[in-house]
Amino acid sequence: MKAIAIVGHSKTGKTTLCETLIRTLTARGYRVGSVKEIHAEGFSIDDPASNTGRHRSAGARTVIARGPAETDVLLDHPIPHRQLLSYFDEDYVILEGVRDVPCPLIQSAASPEDLPNPLDPRTVAVSGVIANGGLREVQGLPVLNPLGDPDALADFVERTAFPPLPGVDPKSCGACGCDCMAFAGKIAHGAAQREDCVQYRQPVSITVGGRELHLVPFVERIVKNAVLGLVRELDGYREHSEITVTIREDG
Repeated sequence: MKAIAIVGHSKTGKTTLCETLIRTLTARGYRVGSVKEIHAEGFSIDDPASNTGRHRSAGARTVIARGPAETDVLLDHPIPHRQLLSYFDEDYVILEGVRDVPCPLIQSAASPEDLPNPLDPRTVAVSGVIANGGLREVQGLPVLNPLGDPDALADFVERTAFPPLPGVDPKSCGACGCDCMAFAGKIAHGAAQREDCVQYRQPVSITVGGRELHLVPFVERIVKNAVLGLVRELDGYREHSEITVTIREDG
């Protein structure tokens, strides 16, 4: 799953940009998901007077509302981006207002003066209201017009989006020489490849409840050595074969 984030101030065209991108990618046959980050203080998705709101007020931490056409999962806390993205199995996920995922960014702005200085190193393009004035480039980055040329926008995202990096603590990994945000910036600008991340093709994977956990190299080595040390002593072991261990807990 590839991801790209659309960030910028309010009223700069972020949602229009996301809407156009989602529609165009979907028309090309891709499965697309999205995340909308909401920064309003005190915002609540649920109505306290609704049935689900009453469930939550009574103490339910997770509430699921299931209807004939949709299902909503309501949690009583924000969740980290790795857990958030684990809910998606689409080809692309568009992240509106999300800044904590190690992936490329498109900066939405109303004018050149509206741009952050400096830009986030992960920024690969500028878009939004700023594109209405005919500007083609700013600060060395292309200006994309979602309404004037939605296909060019989708073409650009097809070329630049990549699967998000795991976002692990650099103290636990750091194999690339920097943290995941900085490395995402290098990938976004062609100074590195997504495959250069040591976790791109993990030799060890652990899945809990259908969701794969991200393992830092140190933990991978511990798990690999422990399992191999045991399995090598069993009849039927073959060198260089894939090993699958399934643990089912009762209760």
